[in-house]
This record gives sequence, C-alpha cells and structure tokens, in this order.
Amino acid sequence: ERYSGRYPKNFKHKYKEMQGDEETVAKVLSKGMTPAGQHVPIMVRECLHYMGLEDNQPKSDPMLVVDCTLGYGGHSSYILKQIMNSTDARLIAFDQDSVEIRKTEERLRKSVLGQTAITADSSEEDTNIFTAVNQNFA
Repeated sequence: ERYSGRYPKNFKHKYKEMQGDEETVAKVLSKGMTPAGQHVPIMVRECLHYMGLEDNQPKSDPMLVVDCTLGYGGHSSYILKQIMNSTDARLIAFDQDSVEIRKTEERLRKSVLGQTAITADSSEEDTNIFTAVNQNFA
C-alpha cells in the first residue's frame, strides 16, 4: 500500500524510497536529494582530481591517501577503486565509531576489493592497500 499524498503521517509512508521502488529513488535523486537509507558522497570528482587519482592519470608513483572521516566509506570506495591496481598505493582511513568502522571496512573489502575478510592466510598486498583505524584525535 503506497501513500499518494504529500504530507505522510506514518513513517512507513514518509520514506517511500526505502521500499526499493527505483522510480521513487530516481525521483528523489533528480531533485538533488539523498534517498533515505543511502549515502551519496559529494565532490568525488574534485577530490579524486586534486589527489591525482583520475581515471586518465597514471598511478605508478608510491602514494599514501588518508581519509580522516571514513564514515560510510563513500569517498574511500572511490579512492580504493582508483588505487587497487597500483603497485605501491595505500589508503588509511580513520573513524571514531568502533561499531560502524568494522561494518564499513567489511563492506569496502567485499564490494571494492573483492575480499571476504583479512585472515592469517591473506597476502601482505591484501592487508596493505587498505587500513581502517578506529581513532578519535580530539
């Protein structure tokens, strides 16, 4: 049952995009808004450009990228996609939320790097490309 009005009174009607309706999600995105339950990182192209991580730029030099606000991993996912085939590149990401950082690290390792988990059998290359650090520098 879908609520067709403009001012829903119940939570289940308020965020229609959470029901998986692609048309509703597209409508929310077309308005420049972020669908409920999703994270859309901003200025990704600009960030990659100023870090020298654009698709058309060679990445042969050693590189260390630091993300001080890992959060849901939006920017880090794009960074990892750009450095994952580099011979000498690494991402270190910080976050203070000890629960969410584990979830984000697992999601990034699985979706971007194709790793299920870091184990004792993992190669040094697998563990070195991405490190998530649970730390608050306040």
